Parts: sequence; structure tokens; C-alpha cells
Amino acid sequence: MFSVKWGELYFNVVMEGGKAVKSYFSTYPSFSSSDSEYARQLERYFSGERVEVRIPYRLKASSFTRRVLEEVSRIPYGMVRMYSDIAKALNTSPRAVGQAVKRNPLPVIIPCHRVVGKKEIGGYTVSCSDIDGKSLKKRLLRLEGVF
Repeated sequence: MFSVKWGELYFNVVMEGGKAVKSYFSTYPSFSSSDSEYARQLERYFSGERVEVRIPYRLKASSFTRRVLEEVSRIPYGMVRMYSDIAKALNTSPRAVGQAVKRNPLPVIIPCHRVVGKKEIGGYTVSCSDIDGKSLKKRLLRLEGVF
């Protein structure tokens, strides 16, 4: 388990058996910092370096959510896909994709911020009430050069 600072926020990763099982943003560090390869990878990412975050993970999710998040995990750095594109690829509805993406337990590691709506950016669920999800999503996309 470790926390990585990003401006005024912290990105926290819960590891079990060498795999990430949960990640989340907070306004305080949940864990101590780490000198692990994964922490360094995230530090580089949050500093603006073009880094594909590759942290092994174990996904605790339904088979449908797993399929959606596997599709989301293929979206490259600096690119976005629409909910409708993912829905078409999986033969489902954009709304169902949105609900699955909302359940992503591993934001950034599985880059759900790269999924957007046709007319607007779409939501971004965060567990900390002090953080505005939509603003955070825009900030992540700006970091990757999308905006």
C-alpha cells in the first residue's frame, strides 16, 4: 500500500499479494510513500511524463463490469473513447457501460477518465467528498494532453 502526491491531492493504492485491488484519490495520504517501481511509475505519470501506468491488478467485479473495464484498459495514454464506442464493441448500451465504469475500483490504473460522452465529458466517481469528480477527470485528461 502506498500514496503518491499530486498537487494538493494524494493517489492511494491498496495492494494485496503484489497486485492492486483498489485505488483512490484523497486530500491526505492514506499510506506512507513508497520507493516501489509502481509508486515511481505513478510519480512520473503525475509529473506529466507520458507514462502508461502498468500496475498488475486483481479486479473484484462482475463479469460484465470486468469486460467493460478490460476494454477501458486498452485506451492509450492521451486518447479518449466514447461510452457509445465501448458499448458498440461489447454489444451493450452506453448507459450500461457508464454504470460499469462508475464501479471501477482502480481509477488511473484502469483509466476510466479516458471514457467520455458524446456531448460532454461525463462523470467521474471519487470516494472523497472534498474532491469534485468532473474537475478531477478534466485535470487527468489535461495532464495527458487531451485538452
